[in-house]
Order: sequence, then C-alpha cells, then structure tokens
Amino acid sequence: MSRRSVSQRRSTMAGVAVFALAAGPAAAQSGDISYVTFDTVDRTFAPAATAQGVVLGLLSYTDPALAQGANVDVLWHEMGADGTFDTWAWTDDDLGMAARWIRGAFSDTTLFAQDTEISIAIYESDPGATPEDPIKFIFGLFETDPLQPALPAASDPGGLVEVLAGIGYAAAPTYSGIAAGGAASGGTGGIGGGYVPAGCLAAFGSEEEVLLQDLYRRATLILAGTDPQTAANDPCAWPCLCLTAYTCTTTPPGTWTYVGSTPIFGGGQVCKWERPATRTWTKTGLKWLWCTNCAATGTGPGGREVVFSTVGPGVACPATPPAGGTILCLR
Repeated sequence: MSRRSVSQRRSTMAGVAVFALAAGPAAAQSGDISYVTFDTVDRTFAPAATAQGVVLGLLSYTDPALAQGANVDVLWHEMGADGTFDTWAWTDDDLGMAARWIRGAFSDTTLFAQDTEISIAIYESDPGATPEDPIKFIFGLFETDPLQPALPAASDPGGLVEVLAGIGYAAAPTYSGIAAGGAASGGTGGIGGGYVPAGCLAAFGSEEEVLLQDLYRRATLILAGTDPQTAANDPCAWPCLCLTAYTCTTTPPGTWTYVGSTPIFGGGQVCKWERPATRTWTKTGLKWLWCTNCAATGTGPGGREVVFSTVGPGVACPATPPAGGTILCLR
C-alpha cells in the first residue's frame, strides 16, 4: 500500500484525527459537478477525493443483501508508488468502518463526505470501535487465503474464483473473477456486453488494472472540471460503465451561516459554514452486463453546501467563509 505501511497508518489513527482542510485555490461554482461515483462489475466505486479534488483511491462496495455466505463486499483500491493499483479488503466487511479507516489513514475526515451511502454507513458504525486493518486482496482472494498458491496452476483461475464466490466463499462476486482471470494475453477480454482491447491489456497487464486506471483517470478529470463525456474518450475506457454525478444549486439568496468549529490537535480550529441548496444527481452511461442505457436524473436526499476553513490558535471563526474555500455538496 502506498505512502505508509498498514502498521504506520494504524499508529496515525491511534492519535487525534487531524483535518486536512486547507482552502482550495478557487471556490467551486454553484451547479458544478462536486462528486462522482461509478457503477460497474456489480459494484459501486466511490473516489476518496480530498476537498481539493485529489483522488487518493477508490472504495468499492456492493449491496450486502446480495452477498452469499462469506462473500467480500467492500474493497479499497489505492495507487502504489509505481503507478499501479493495490487492492485491499476487510474481514469484517463493514463499509462504514472501512471508510473510517481510510479517513484515519489519510488524516482527512472530509473523504466521502459527499457520498450519501458511505456517509450513512459511517454514521451508523460504532463510534467506539477501532477500524481493523485491511488485508491485501490478490487475484480476487485475501492474500492469506490457503487457495492462493493453487490459482496460478488453474486452467481458468477467474472461472474458479467465480464458482467459489457463487457458493459463498470469501471472494468478491464478478470482481474477483476479473481480478483472477484478466491477465494480459494476445486476445481481448470480454467484459459484460463490451471488450477490453488487447493493446490495453498488454499496456496495463490485467483487466483489473484497466478498470481501476480508467476510473481513477475519469474521477480525476471530472472533479477537475472536465465534462464526463470528454473524460470517457480514451482508447482504454472501460465498457459498460454507469456514472453518477452530483451537483448543488444554491438556494437564493445564498447566505452562509456559521454552524460551529472543531478543535485541531496542536491548536487552532476548523470552522464550518452552510447554506441551503438543491442536490441533484444525474446518471449517464451504460449498465453493467448488457450495456443498456442507465440515464436518469433526480434530486436529494437533502441538499446543502458546506465550506470548511482552518484558523490558527486564538483566532475566532469569521461570520462568513473566506474567499477561495472549496464548496462541498452534501446530503
């Protein structure tokens, strides 16, 4: 895992959480895309994006109601120092605790603040419990799984892992099959109703890496202001991908209200302001498997714009947010 080892991260989480909330270079405009998620391979991929739009990784999850037995629902995909992704999973398979672990690992409690599903999971998690460390997830199974040594010798490792997932084994349905069976080859990889070009498999080494690199690329571009359709124009773009974009439209007159602050370890505080807004979500692209259109638009739940800003020790929070703060669109 990049940046710090799991043990190093755990020592960071043991201390008081520190807010990474420096103001961005420019405030987002009302109606801009503020957050985006992707639905493919039977799961939702949510970027762990800072308030400045820096994507640290992707947290993916499926509906636990669809799981069988010991199936793995929650995965964390983080880009390593070499520019390729590592995938990790938790034995407790708890979405809220996983998100809390990631927030603690990066000392940033704004991560996933704009994701309704994850925010609810965090709220419903046990505040007194310490998130467990994840285990590396290789070829669709835990690194510690006793079947790991047998996968390279299997004639169809992806098919084997999918069969195991189907009977309730500790694997991620559909995703594990791609992770185990999507190694680079001379042909093309079949993905639902589409295909991954052979050149992309050769360039990235596996179908799993093609998927994660594309989602990372799109999330980074879209959160930086690129139109989603333009961001999709790439020869190695993943087929059958449904995108959900979230925007907020400020409710007139757009007056900010100071709502409180949180002390920072070592001095100072994080100030918070809110104002009413309409939160709109828009789905575009194609559904997984048969590549059918997923276009839809709706509003809610809730809707408010929030700005955070830090002040130094002994400095009071102003009545209105300073210019240049990054606006988050929350439920």
